[in-house]
Amino acid sequence: MAGASGVIGRHLVPLWAAVIGLYFGWLGWSAVATGTLLAFAAAAVAVLALRPATFRRGRLVVPMAPFISAGALVAVLVAR
Repeated sequence: MAGASGVIGRHLVPLWAAVIGLYFGWLGWSAVATGTLLAFAAAAVAVLALRPATFRRGRLVVPMAPFISAGALVAVLVAR
């Protein structure tokens, strides 16, 4: 269930970031750069795709965690 702040898994974010950071540190700076760039590129594509649908409602909030996870997965697979 959602916590008092309405965010599910809010306390798992630092743990997930630490695991990704340690693994990226092991793989090297090229994996860090690849994962980061892929995450932001995927988020930009999603925002551009969702923007016309949310134009009248106003603000568009897109969580970055799925994009960071996907970028990290692709970077790890490419680096190996």
